[in-house]
This record gives sequence, structure tokens and C-alpha cells, in this order.
Amino acid sequence: MNPSKFLVAVFAALCGTLSYGQTHYQKIEVGTVLQSGISLGIFTKPIPLPDGNWVVISKRIDEIKLTGGSRNSVPKVVLTLKNANASTNLLFAMVMEFTPDSHPINWTHSKCASEDKNAFINDFDRTPSSLVYICSKTFVTSNFKSRIASSTSAWIKSNVSMFSGFPEGIPDDVVWISLNGSQHLGKNIAYSFFIKREGDPNADTAYAEHIKRWAHAAGLSLEKVLTGDNTRFDLPVAYTGGVNLRATSTRTENPTPAAPQQSPTIPPNPSVSKQPEQRLIELKALLEKGLISKDQYEKKSSEIINGL
Repeated sequence: MNPSKFLVAVFAALCGTLSYGQTHYQKIEVGTVLQSGISLGIFTKPIPLPDGNWVVISKRIDEIKLTGGSRNSVPKVVLTLKNANASTNLLFAMVMEFTPDSHPINWTHSKCASEDKNAFINDFDRTPSSLVYICSKTFVTSNFKSRIASSTSAWIKSNVSMFSGFPEGIPDDVVWISLNGSQHLGKNIAYSFFIKREGDPNADTAYAEHIKRWAHAAGLSLEKVLTGDNTRFDLPVAYTGGVNLRATSTRTENPTPAAPQQSPTIPPNPSVSKQPEQRLIELKALLEKGLISKDQYEKKSSEIINGL
């Protein structure tokens, strides 16, 4: 065989092996169904997707404006995706924004914060000048369908308003997790995850922690994507405790005050037969396993110590 033809054949076979299960971003069109991940090329790891069949309902190529360098802009791919099984999955839709190539760019960011005082913010102990920057903002919303249909936000109009065309799988009570990050002299990637809301995080601290844990895990996965490590985004799991959304949304003429909610991982009335030392050890174990938050641990441990 001609050596040049042999190399072409090997190269083609290698491309097919590395891209198996992923669609190259340049071949994605509206209506494409994505699985596993999005291929960026033979020598670059794909961008992972949560498990499922993701239908592309919008694709756009934007330009990120640059200053102070030899380039005026770099391309950014923006995809709006709907879960093909949105009616049976908590994660029913998402928006992805990514630069398909790494660029020698000093990405600039503002502090990870929000004007919404009810938003959950996680800066992953990073600053805007960190070499790998990650920021997670979690918003809780009701009347989602009507809000996106009437929103004046340019970003929502361009990337989210089209969800209102699929009313059968789009809920009104939503948790919106905005996750973005970049690597110095590398890629810039952002995800917006839209999750069916199962509770009221303002009334149920355990549900709030449930959502925060998933957002934190997603942020750690994004960090691995940015640094070129193998990773995946796990689907959110159903919430099994605390205040039910239906219960918190229902009102009666003479409502009965609800009893204070206790974390399902900490018994509200520990057995008096247990010594304080043993109770503190058990509490520490719950914290280390991630079953309770640091604030819960400190509050409960203080109660035990004050009762000595």
C-alpha cells in the first residue's frame, strides 16, 4: 500500500475511534440528537454531556470580543438542548456555550456574585484572577414558562425562550444552575442547567443542601473539562426528604403552622443513653461523608457541648 494512503487510513480509523459516540461540533445542526459528548477534534478531549438523548433546538456561533492582543475575537458555540425524555427526567434542558479551541487568552471575570440575594453562590475558593476560574450560581424560580416567554433579557430571548414551544416537558417550578469557567490560556465553557424543582429551598434547608451538592459536583466536573481530564456530568437524583413542593405551594384558609424541619441525617432527639463524646464522633462522621453541611455540624456540636 502507498505509504501516504496508509497514513490517511490510520488517521481516519483513529478519528473514528476517538469520536465514537460524539458528534463533532461543526456537524451539529438543529434537530441533531447528541449523546455522550461533543467532539472538538482528534487531539482534544470531547466536552461531556449528562446521560440521555439531547435534542438540539438552537445552534449559534457568536464572537467573543477581545482587546489588547493580536486577535479581535474568537468564536463561541452556543447550543440550546432539550432532554428527549424531559417529562421523566429532572434535568429537562440546558444551554451550552464553549470556545471549541484553546486560545492564548487571559480571560477576565468579575467576582462570583449575584444581585439576587436568594441565589446560592459557589466560587470554589477561586478569584477572578485564578488560573482555572469556576463560578456557580443557583436560582430558584416559579412560573418559568411565562417568565421566559415575556422576558426582556437578550440572553434569555436568544437561548431559552424557545423552551416555551415544548410545554409538555417544561415545568413551571425550576432550579436554574448557571455554571461557567475558563482556564488561563485555554478554553472558556459555560453550562446553564434547568432542573425540575422538587421543593422549596427557602423553607427546606435539606433540599437546599441537596441542590448545592449537585451544583458543586457539576463545578468539579467542569474544572476537569477545562484542565483536559476525563470526567462526566452526573444526572441530578430525586430528592427524598423534607418539605414537598406540592405541600409548600398549597394554601388553606386556616393553615396549621408546620413543625420545624429537621435534617433527615441528624436525629432530632438523640438518645440520652449516648455519651456526648460518642455523639460528637457520629456527628463528625456525618460531616466527613458529606451528609450534613458545616453549618449543621457546628450548630449541633455546639448544642451537645453546651449540654454538658
